[in-house]
Amino acid sequence: MPEYEVVITTTNRLGAITWDHVHIQLFGEVGESKRKAVSTERFFESGSVLKGTVDCKMSICKLLRIQLNKTTSLSSIIAGGLLKKAGDWFPATVDVKSPEEETFRFPIHHWITNNEVHEFREATARLEFDDKMLCVRKTRAYELKLRKEQYRTATYSCVTTKSSQD
Repeated sequence: MPEYEVVITTTNRLGAITWDHVHIQLFGEVGESKRKAVSTERFFESGSVLKGTVDCKMSICKLLRIQLNKTTSLSSIIAGGLLKKAGDWFPATVDVKSPEEETFRFPIHHWITNNEVHEFREATARLEFDDKMLCVRKTRAYELKLRKEQYRTATYSCVTTKSSQD
Protein backbone atom coordinates (compact mmCIF):
# COMPACT_ATOMS: atom_id res chain seq x y z
CA MET A 1 0.00 0.00 0.00
CA PRO A 2 1.36 3.44 -0.91
CA GLU A 3 2.30 5.53 2.09
CA TYR A 4 2.24 9.33 2.11
CA GLU A 5 4.45 11.10 4.66
CA VAL A 6 2.72 14.09 6.27
CA VAL A 7 4.48 16.93 8.11
CA ILE A 8 2.27 19.50 9.85
CA THR A 9 3.95 22.65 11.12
CA THR A 10 2.29 24.97 13.63
CA THR A 11 3.14 28.65 13.38
CA ASN A 12 5.08 30.51 16.09
CA ARG A 13 2.16 32.84 16.84
CA LEU A 14 1.18 33.37 20.43
CA GLY A 15 -1.78 31.14 21.30
CA ALA A 16 -1.49 28.97 18.16
CA ILE A 17 -1.78 25.78 20.21
CA THR A 18 -4.25 22.95 20.52
CA TRP A 19 -4.77 19.76 22.48
CA ASP A 20 -7.38 18.54 19.99
CA HIS A 21 -7.12 15.50 17.73
CA VAL A 22 -6.03 16.55 14.24
CA HIS A 23 -7.33 14.64 11.20
CA ILE A 24 -6.27 14.82 7.56
CA GLN A 25 -7.63 13.51 4.27
CA LEU A 26 -5.71 13.63 0.96
CA PHE A 27 -7.28 14.14 -2.46
CA GLY A 28 -5.40 13.37 -5.66
CA GLU A 29 -6.00 13.18 -9.38
CA VAL A 30 -7.22 9.57 -9.26
CA GLY A 31 -8.62 9.08 -5.79
CA GLU A 32 -8.55 10.00 -2.15
CA SER A 33 -7.37 8.62 1.15
CA LYS A 34 -9.52 7.89 4.15
CA ARG A 35 -9.62 10.54 6.87
CA LYS A 36 -6.89 9.71 9.36
CA ALA A 37 -6.07 11.00 12.81
CA VAL A 38 -2.54 12.39 12.67
CA SER A 39 -2.45 13.21 16.36
CA THR A 40 -4.20 11.81 19.39
CA GLU A 41 -3.79 13.27 22.84
CA ARG A 42 -0.81 15.35 21.77
CA PHE A 43 -0.17 18.98 22.55
CA PHE A 44 0.48 21.11 19.47
CA GLU A 45 2.53 24.00 20.75
CA SER A 46 3.62 27.06 18.81
CA GLY A 47 6.34 26.15 16.32
CA SER A 48 5.85 22.40 16.73
CA VAL A 49 6.21 19.90 13.90
CA LEU A 50 4.18 16.70 13.74
CA LYS A 51 5.10 13.87 11.40
CA GLY A 52 2.81 11.04 10.42
CA THR A 53 1.75 8.82 7.55
CA VAL A 54 -1.43 8.30 5.55
CA ASP A 55 -1.94 4.96 3.81
CA CYS A 56 -3.91 4.57 0.59
CA LYS A 57 -5.11 1.44 -1.19
CA MET A 58 -3.42 2.71 -4.36
CA SER A 59 -1.44 5.76 -5.43
CA ILE A 60 -3.70 8.80 -5.81
CA CYS A 61 -1.09 10.43 -8.08
CA LYS A 62 -0.61 14.19 -7.92
CA LEU A 63 -2.13 15.71 -4.78
CA LEU A 64 -4.63 18.48 -5.45
CA ARG A 65 -6.08 19.33 -2.05
CA ILE A 66 -6.32 18.26 1.57
CA GLN A 67 -8.93 18.50 4.27
CA LEU A 68 -7.98 19.23 7.87
CA ASN A 69 -10.16 19.17 10.92
CA LYS A 70 -9.77 18.79 14.63
CA THR A 71 -12.02 17.14 17.14
CA THR A 72 -12.22 18.04 20.78
CA SER A 73 -10.27 15.78 23.10
CA LEU A 74 -10.51 15.34 26.86
CA SER A 75 -7.18 17.17 27.23
CA SER A 76 -8.62 20.10 25.29
CA ILE A 77 -11.67 20.28 27.54
CA ILE A 78 -9.47 20.31 30.65
CA ALA A 79 -7.06 22.85 29.14
CA GLY A 80 -10.00 24.95 27.95
CA GLY A 81 -10.97 25.41 31.57
CA LEU A 82 -7.45 26.61 32.36
CA LEU A 83 -6.64 28.62 29.27
CA LYS A 84 -8.95 30.73 27.21
CA LYS A 85 -9.39 29.38 23.65
CA ALA A 86 -7.19 26.34 24.26
CA GLY A 87 -8.60 24.63 21.19
CA ASP A 88 -7.79 27.36 18.66
CA TRP A 89 -4.97 26.31 16.37
CA PHE A 90 -2.97 28.12 13.68
CA PRO A 91 -1.14 25.62 11.45
CA ALA A 92 1.43 27.15 9.09
CA THR A 93 1.91 24.46 6.45
CA VAL A 94 1.26 20.84 5.62
CA ASP A 95 3.89 19.08 3.51
CA VAL A 96 3.05 15.72 1.97
CA LYS A 97 5.65 13.46 0.37
CA SER A 98 4.24 10.92 -2.08
CA PRO A 99 5.51 7.36 -2.61
CA GLU A 100 6.94 8.70 -5.91
CA GLU A 101 9.15 11.05 -3.81
CA GLU A 102 7.31 14.19 -4.91
CA THR A 103 6.64 16.77 -2.17
CA PHE A 104 3.45 18.83 -2.14
CA ARG A 105 3.12 21.94 0.03
CA PHE A 106 -0.20 23.19 1.37
CA PRO A 107 0.04 26.65 2.96
CA ILE A 108 -2.57 26.92 5.69
CA HIS A 109 -1.89 30.17 7.68
CA HIS A 110 -5.47 30.10 8.92
CA TRP A 111 -7.03 29.89 12.39
CA ILE A 112 -8.92 26.65 12.90
CA THR A 113 -11.25 27.35 15.79
CA ASN A 114 -14.00 24.77 15.32
CA ASN A 115 -14.53 21.09 14.55
CA GLU A 116 -15.55 21.71 10.94
CA VAL A 117 -13.61 20.34 7.97
CA HIS A 118 -11.35 22.92 6.32
CA GLU A 119 -10.13 22.44 2.76
CA PHE A 120 -6.85 23.69 1.31
CA ARG A 121 -5.39 23.56 -2.21
CA GLU A 122 -1.83 22.71 -3.12
CA ALA A 123 0.48 25.74 -3.34
CA THR A 124 1.42 25.58 -7.02
CA ALA A 125 0.19 28.77 -8.67
CA ARG A 126 -2.43 28.04 -11.31
CA LEU A 127 -4.83 30.04 -13.39
CA GLU A 128 -8.52 29.25 -13.27
CA PHE A 129 -8.50 27.43 -16.61
CA ASP A 130 -5.63 25.19 -15.38
CA ASP A 131 -8.02 23.51 -12.92
CA LYS A 132 -9.45 20.63 -14.94
CA MET A 133 -11.17 18.71 -12.15
CA LEU A 134 -14.60 19.81 -10.93
CA CYS A 135 -13.72 19.33 -7.24
CA VAL A 136 -10.72 21.68 -7.57
CA ARG A 137 -12.81 24.30 -9.36
CA LYS A 138 -15.44 24.09 -6.60
CA THR A 139 -12.72 24.54 -3.98
CA ARG A 140 -11.43 27.62 -5.80
CA ALA A 141 -14.96 29.09 -5.99
CA TYR A 142 -15.51 28.40 -2.28
CA GLU A 143 -12.18 30.09 -1.37
CA LEU A 144 -13.11 33.16 -3.42
CA LYS A 145 -16.52 33.34 -1.75
CA LEU A 146 -14.91 33.17 1.71
CA ARG A 147 -12.39 35.87 0.82
CA LYS A 148 -15.13 38.16 -0.49
CA GLU A 149 -17.00 37.74 2.79
CA GLN A 150 -13.82 38.24 4.82
CA TYR A 151 -12.64 41.36 3.05
CA ARG A 152 -15.92 42.90 1.99
CA THR A 153 -16.25 46.60 2.33
CA ALA A 154 -19.41 48.35 3.27
CA THR A 155 -20.81 50.92 0.92
CA TYR A 156 -21.66 54.17 2.57
CA SER A 157 -23.61 56.92 0.92
CA CYS A 158 -22.54 60.44 1.56
CA VAL A 159 -25.32 62.91 2.01
CA THR A 160 -24.52 66.48 1.20
CA THR A 161 -26.72 69.31 2.13
CA LYS A 162 -26.60 72.92 1.10
CA SER A 163 -25.88 75.29 3.85
CA SER A 164 -28.03 78.33 4.41
CA GLN A 165 -25.04 80.54 3.64
CA ASP A 166 -25.01 79.57 -0.07
